[in-house]
Amino acid sequence: MAEVDPTPLNILGYDNITFTGENFPYEIEGNTFELEFNNQDATKCEAVETSTSSLVCLTKAFNPNFDVDQTYVMTVKINGLTVDASAIQWKTKADVQASSLIEPNSVSPVLKTPIEITLDPLFPYDLVATDFSVNATDVSNDLYIRYLNVLSVRTEGSVEDGNEKKIIRCMFGGAYTGMFQMSIRHRNYGLLDTTNMLLDVSSKVTAVSPTSGSIHGGTLLTITGTNFGTEKTDNPV
Repeated sequence: MAEVDPTPLNILGYDNITFTGENFPYEIEGNTFELEFNNQDATKCEAVETSTSSLVCLTKAFNPNFDVDQTYVMTVKINGLTVDASAIQWKTKADVQASSLIEPNSVSPVLKTPIEITLDPLFPYDLVATDFSVNATDVSNDLYIRYLNVLSVRTEGSVEDGNEKKIIRCMFGGAYTGMFQMSIRHRNYGLLDTTNMLLDVSSKVTAVSPTSGSIHGGTLLTITGTNFGTEKTDNPV
């Protein structure tokens, strides 16, 4: 192995580590890859892409109680043979960038809804839409994941005025009713901390007026609730 990128690593995981060298297997299928760090939990890195000159693996999450701001090496075995990577050291980041706000935080299960996510103003990379991936996972079923389309990014305010905002705009395409945990990944930074960022996917009727009318029909009803569409055809009754 000649080179490696990136370092430092995000303790939340989901960094793509790229090894550059020679004589790697040219495909994942049919080959075995064992890559793990020498930390207490032996955090793994899953091989996701390979060619004869490069190998890419995706890091799992480190332990935030022990692994912050630490330096580790990695054991690399390919098809049972140890590859010498002892000269390469990885340092874990001491900081984790968080996403602070999602608007709206409640959306319709059946309608496409634009959502804006505000990042920490100290996020260290320039905003490029294609660098971000966003998804929402049902908190009651972690196999049910909805992927959002990142539409655009923008910066509002300024550092000098103390009101800078970095914003990701994406499209939520609907889902089964429930609470969803948001997840944001940046191509170079890895995962952002979205621990308390939940999206309520639901539509509720809160009132119907009037509550009585003629048995012959013709009574005009007003239905009040949340996350109704703005078009009549959005809300069949």
